[in-house]
Amino acid sequence: MNTSYHRRSQTGKRGFTLVEIMIVVVIIGILAAMAGVAFKHTRERAVATRIGNDLRIFADAFQTYTLENGSYPDDVGSGVVPAGMEEYLNASLFTSTTPAGGNYDWDKGVFGITAGVSLRGATVGAETIQKIDDIIDDGNLSTGIVRSRTGGLLYIIEG
Repeated sequence: MNTSYHRRSQTGKRGFTLVEIMIVVVIIGILAAMAGVAFKHTRERAVATRIGNDLRIFADAFQTYTLENGSYPDDVGSGVVPAGMEEYLNASLFTSTTPAGGNYDWDKGVFGITAGVSLRGATVGAETIQKIDDIIDDGNLSTGIVRSRTGGLLYIIEG
């Protein structure tokens, strides 16, 4: 009786084989890789959308200032709110590091334009910069109101 009990316990054992466990691990790895790619694209899209919205808000503020004061404010350095723009802009948004890295910069009379806002010193990849142009312009960084710029981009308010 002792022998049959011993034999029954060996044949009655249930468990996963090494091959089954390896298949599950491979499937989980594939799912994790797919989720990582989806997360990267979602993050790039979120950053591009935020930058696009910021640029539109800034453009509106500078245009409102110009309508009320007759001219654009003077050009200043990167991350600095131009004099007189304090009541038109959210200064902390304009001066803080952007979601794409770097800072916003008011540009007047430079790069062959009358007025624009730049994203300078961006740390994101070219794909994210391209997505910004896709969202708010024509998808071509050489034409339209969004132009490629070393380390970022230029949003043209007035050409």
